[in-house]
Amino acid sequence: MMQVVCQWCGHRYTMKRENVLQAVAEAQAAKAIHHVENCPKCRRAIKIQLADLKRWIPPGTKLPDVAKPEAKEE
Repeated sequence: MMQVVCQWCGHRYTMKRENVLQAVAEAQAAKAIHHVENCPKCRRAIKIQLADLKRWIPPGTKLPDVAKPEAKEE
């Protein structure tokens, strides 16, 4: 579990291990350097760096399979 603090309202909440694993898998699939989480109290976006998320994953844990996001055609 990972403690997250909203920089806007100061609300603290916990991300469960499954949510952290899913966030890391999605960020790696999108080749992003951060994950965007919404504060449950004020609903503002919180950017969490991928390195911070990876710190909370035990060694040897397999990430869930996530489909790569498709490129938008205009």
